[in-house]
Amino acid sequence: MKEKLSFIRIQTMPDHTVVVDFVPRGKPVRTYYLPTDDSLYRILNNSMVSDICPFIEGDGLLMEVFPKY
Repeated sequence: MKEKLSFIRIQTMPDHTVVVDFVPRGKPVRTYYLPTDDSLYRILNNSMVSDICPFIEGDGLLMEVFPKY
């Protein structure tokens, strides 16, 4: 069974790496380091995305991607 996600957080780090956190409802956060460009494209260019909220932080960019459901 597929778990429902609250949101996905994509964050650039001070050392210029990218970290992706999948935040499911009621379960621990899954963190992925150094995602491929293709996987980031699939997350951001997806018909199930309802909103993308960017935040500029002192050490880079943080985006939270929210699903439609």
